[in-house]
Amino acid sequence: MLEKIFKKDKNEELELILEEKNIDEKTKNFLLGILYKIEVSYKDYKIAKAIRTTKEEYIEELINNIKEKCDKIKIVELSDNGLPTKIQKILQKEKIYIDNKCIISYPIEQKILYAIQKQSNTVNDTTISKLITTGQNIDKTEVIRDFNGWSWTTINSEIENISANLVYQSLQILLGAKFLNNIKTDYLKNIKKGITDKYGKEIAQKMIEKLEKISTLNEANNNSKFKKMLKEQLESLEKQVEQYKDTKANIDNITNSKKETIKELEKATREKDEKRKKELINQIEQYNYLLNPENYIKERNKTIRQKQLIEIIGYTKKEQQQVFIEFIELFFQCFNI
Repeated sequence: MLEKIFKKDKNEELELILEEKNIDEKTKNFLLGILYKIEVSYKDYKIAKAIRTTKEEYIEELINNIKEKCDKIKIVELSDNGLPTKIQKILQKEKIYIDNKCIISYPIEQKILYAIQKQSNTVNDTTISKLITTGQNIDKTEVIRDFNGWSWTTINSEIENISANLVYQSLQILLGAKFLNNIKTDYLKNIKKGITDKYGKEIAQKMIEKLEKISTLNEANNNSKFKKMLKEQLESLEKQVEQYKDTKANIDNITNSKKETIKELEKATREKDEKRKKELINQIEQYNYLLNPENYIKERNKTIRQKQLIEIIGYTKKEQQQVFIEFIELFFQCFNI
């Protein structure tokens, strides 16, 4: 009885929210249909996924996400030519268009649910956070995929991002959904700590290295601007690494640059150019930092690691697959500890 009351209340709540947002009738009925399917499927989903989140909690979160994060939602048909060319191109490729609390989608339930989850998940400050949150969004759409009581019937092309899905499902098994859901900032630091606490420092360090590579590769393969930026960074890093090979020449260069900067600082002081003076003091502090042997080695090693990480964008398909294989091998090693 209570379940029927909850269902009725949530249907009415969603209808009211959609009316306030002036969502058209076709889209409103589509969203209510998704809500109904969640109602029917969630019991099997919860058992199969072994999660603690109740159906009521899931639906409450979904409705709140629509209310707070989705100002516009519109279902369009494949034949709809009334949209701007940019949006049409994205729709033809991705089946959904997401931008600043706006969702436009073809009538595909999984895509709509994924888009709503993505709008609510805005922790996208690093490639690793993007990878994990994307996997999390995909995970939360499984509730309405075709389910036979044991597993989901899913065509690979229907999964928005296979790499993100693989990584998230693996980390969810290792660390738990609750742990991942509670991370709000600094995914790298928190995941490393979580793996270290449960499986040891050595496994954690190796797994983080693979995650950095996978997340960088994933972003580069899905974002041409990001890939272009990485190529430019790689050129710069290659020059820096080459300089580090001749330590004496590099130290002499830093020392000479410091001397020239001190001369410029003296001039800026005489001319009372406070802005320039501040910039030059910061440069001198950086030179002093690098002239400390311990810091010099630290920065050299950091530059080499950055170069090695970015070099993944030039990997062959076989080399890329090997990174995933090594990640999965580490995943299974966790169960032998």
